Amino acid sequence: YAQIGHGGRSATAGTLNDGIADFSGAINVTTVNGGDLFVRGTQLTGQAVADGRYASGQLGHGGTSARGDSSGILTLQIAGRTQVQGGTLLDTVITRAQNYGQIGHGGFDGDGAHSGAISLQTTGDIEIRAGLSRESYAQIGHGGMNDNVGNNTGNITLFTGTGSVRLIGGNGPGGGEHATSMVGHGGINATGSHSGDITVTSGNEVTLLEGGRDVTFKLIGHGGRDADGDHSGSIRVTAQNNIRLVGGINDYSYAQVGHGGDTSDGNFTADLIEVISNTGRIDVIGGVAGTTGSDGRNGYAQIGLGGNL
Repeated sequence: YAQIGHGGRSATAGTLNDGIADFSGAINVTTVNGGDLFVRGTQLTGQAVADGRYASGQLGHGGTSARGDSSGILTLQIAGRTQVQGGTLLDTVITRAQNYGQIGHGGFDGDGAHSGAISLQTTGDIEIRAGLSRESYAQIGHGGMNDNVGNNTGNITLFTGTGSVRLIGGNGPGGGEHATSMVGHGGINATGSHSGDITVTSGNEVTLLEGGRDVTFKLIGHGGRDADGDHSGSIRVTAQNNIRLVGGINDYSYAQVGHGGDTSDGNFTADLIEVISNTGRIDVIGGVAGTTGSDGRNGYAQIGLGGNL
């Protein structure tokens, strides 16, 4: 794995959810002269790679299967573009799983309470692209898939000067399920109460698109699939041009601006959910079944709290 932050795979420190940060400290990243930021799971490709499991990329404290509470403000000033991307290994076997990309504390199965504001300002695009292999999610926010001990808190602010903000669900082959794209705290099976205002401001477009495998949703909000808990905070999404939420072609490949997600139980609250396109249109389009075996059930599109079931 590659990581900027304290912890690491299977790191253990302190007592979970006790109000004392075990991994702590602010993280500041700045680029100049058009420099880009890439936070990616493994970018190797092909079936010949024997085992690419846990080859993640993370900017934040924690890590895969880390145990500990984390805190610290993340401030990122990027002169170019930013890409957060899950791994690209083709996944016909489980050994190529969990190649996530994340800006935030936590990680895959990274239990604990995680806190701290996240601020990402770029000149170019911000792209949060899910990977091709199983559970290779892409996320800006605390938590992560199976982070199920503790609450995640902190405001999240994304700003692009002239670029777009793109969330792209996973489009891997058979075995590429649970490759999600998210701006918010939580993730699949990330139980606990997640809170903080989310503000996304784009100088071009904001899009939540694609999702060709089961459970490849795109979400701006706290929660995820089976992410039970009380999730709260205002959400503001503003784009100079178009805003598009389009469900995918397979099961649970929904697109949503709002807290919750499918089969997530709890109390979801927001003083405000505001979605504004200054000069373009706003499209909210449910998913359409694709080829044989791509039935598109629960590929909904929604602006609001809650979700399917």
